Amino acid sequence: MVVPFYVASGEPYAWMMALVPYMADWGYWICLDLKELVNAPAQAQTYIVSTGFMCAAHSIIVKNPGMFSEQKQMAMYGVPALLFGAGIVQKAASFLFGGSSSERTKVD
Repeated sequence: MVVPFYVASGEPYAWMMALVPYMADWGYWICLDLKELVNAPAQAQTYIVSTGFMCAAHSIIVKNPGMFSEQKQMAMYGVPALLFGAGIVQKAASFLFGGSSSERTKVD
């Protein structure tokens, strides 16, 4: 809840505050989404958090022109793209190689 206020105020380091929910979502993704233990709305959280993080980065870069080097800007856009890309690769692998791991490990 704090990050949007810092982003709106133009705080240049609000991006670092957005790392907290982003890293929490990595943990969530590894524990639940990777094994496909949750349904589609819960899996959408990965893409929602990553998109929000990218939007926060873009807003911070636009509000503070010239403050960040090109390398920092690439990192600010690239870090959220990692989780987004990992989610897409995991989903594609699930469709290609058949079902979720929870279906393969059911105990009768």
